[in-house]
Amino acid sequence: MQENEDLSARARKTLWIYVDKTEIWHDLFEDPVFAPLDVATSIRSFQNEIWGALRNNTLINLGSGYPSPEYLQMIQLSGVAKYVAIDLHAFKGQPATDLGLKGVQVETLTDEMLAYTLSLPNNSSNFIICGIDDASALYDGDFHKALAGVVLQKTKPGGMIFTYDSLVTSFLVNQSSLRQLYWTPRDPPPDTWGSYVFQKVVQE
Repeated sequence: MQENEDLSARARKTLWIYVDKTEIWHDLFEDPVFAPLDVATSIRSFQNEIWGALRNNTLINLGSGYPSPEYLQMIQLSGVAKYVAIDLHAFKGQPATDLGLKGVQVETLTDEMLAYTLSLPNNSSNFIICGIDDASALYDGDFHKALAGVVLQKTKPGGMIFTYDSLVTSFLVNQSSLRQLYWTPRDPPPDTWGSYVFQKVVQE
């Protein structure tokens, strides 16, 4: 679609600011060994849903920056077969490396996230979208709305979308084809920019 191509071309000209966001990973992968039994059971059920969806599949980190240790720990534990980190600036002049991951195919790409996501097959991947706001992407609500729509289209049925502090999230909340995952006693975040884990509904 020409509109998406125009948005992507404009986004390539922006100076992106990457801010590391790691808070979400603690809930996803910390062993709740010291939690009360009922809470620990709920957390492990939440974690198992996520791990089951990611295992042997592809995880794409949009606007990744250079992945932090928390990201890499998540990726290693998740059992994904392939991890792709997309960023306009982080990997310029640097060859793709394994980032220290074992048994995971790794790609680090210098590309604009909307353009890259448009190139993917439908229903194929899982996504991380963290810190994608007006300071780190095109200052245009249409860009974030377009990216949310494309990510939704490219997420595999049963696949995961992890978001944190991203304007994109406001266009994913309340989508009928997504369900929000969270473990009790934590309530869903009170705003649309917080820490969210979505799973794409498998259509019967």
